[in-house]
Parts: sequence; structure tokens; C-alpha cells
Amino acid sequence: PGNSGYAPSTMYATPNEAGDPGRCRRLLTAAGYPGGLKLKFPYRTNSVHKLIAESLKANLQACGVTAELVPDSGGNFYARTLSTPSETEEGAWDIAAPGWTPDWYGNNGRSIIQPLFDGRGYGPGSTNYGGYDNLQVNGLIDAALTAPDADRAGGFWRLADQKIMEDAAIIPLLDRSVPIFHSSRVGGAVFLPTTAGYDYTRVWLAD
Repeated sequence: PGNSGYAPSTMYATPNEAGDPGRCRRLLTAAGYPGGLKLKFPYRTNSVHKLIAESLKANLQACGVTAELVPDSGGNFYARTLSTPSETEEGAWDIAAPGWTPDWYGNNGRSIIQPLFDGRGYGPGSTNYGGYDNLQVNGLIDAALTAPDADRAGGFWRLADQKIMEDAAIIPLLDRSVPIFHSSRVGGAVFLPTTAGYDYTRVWLAD
């Protein structure tokens, strides 16, 4: 919410948002994995990321996917593991739970959709961690970047978002909210997601 092109979606809705482990197992069998699937899952060792990885492992296990948790420390998680195509191709990892924070809100698809899903930029150091590449999405990105106004850009970002989710390029897990307050005297309080605070160069006080 707050990003250009955002629209609530129920593309993969299940009753009470409980998921459908049974269907997951059936789909795995149909895909040629009747005994389930084993995936390497590197996780960051700082903060609560180990707990998040353990929670995801338990959920995946219920639908026939065994996650092999691999602690990834020393700054390698983003700088090497996820952004080195050769390690991806060699099977050093299969799934991961990175986070992403937009640089600003509003018409900001080029700080979210473009770096994460434009296949033309995939290579060493890329933030397109899964190597996703879809010609239709690439075209929608170009259309959004060259749109004459923010409203039309938002429409293209929304279409790109929908196609990315149809392809299940990612599993969006959560949107973090940050509680922050200011008095009624404060004007120009623009929230910056990268700092989880206000842009203090724009703040002013009423008399």
C-alpha cells in the first residue's frame, strides 16, 4: 500500500487465508514430485530472520516441501548469495526471504518493480534475485517509465504487478507498518520508507 500501481488482490485466496496444503501436495505430485520437494533456504542470522525462516519451514513442510535452513551471515546474503547467478545456477540456494523497502511512495515503480523483476538487468549484482524475465512485464515497465503522467504510469505498474503474480515470481508475505506520530502543529510530515521516519527537510511548525 502506498506504492504506484498497488491494488488489493485475492488471486490466491483460500478460506480464512489458511492456505491449502492438500492442493500444494497434489500440484507437486502432478509436477513429478510425489515424494515432495527439498529446497535450500538461506536465511539472515540477524534480528528475527531465523524465527521467520523456521516459521516458513513449518508451513512449507505441511505441503510437502522440506526447507533445508542454511544460516547466511557476514553480509553475504544480499551481496553474494542472492546476487550471484552462478551460485543460483549451481544450486547454492533455492528459496529465500529477502526484504525490500521502496525509496519513496507514489509513482515509484522504478524503485520496486523494475529492480526486482526487469529481466534485462539480470546478472552479477542484480537485485532480480530469481532471474525472472518476462517480455510482457519488461514492456509494461518501459511503458510505465515513459508514461506522460503518474496516473497512467500507475496503470502500467498495476498490470505488471498482476502479471508478475500470475507467474508467481514471488510470494509476498507481509507489509510492515511503522507507528509514528506528530502533533497537529506539524506540517509537511512526509514519511520516508527507507528511514522509517519523516523527511525532516520538509517539516514545518504552525504558529
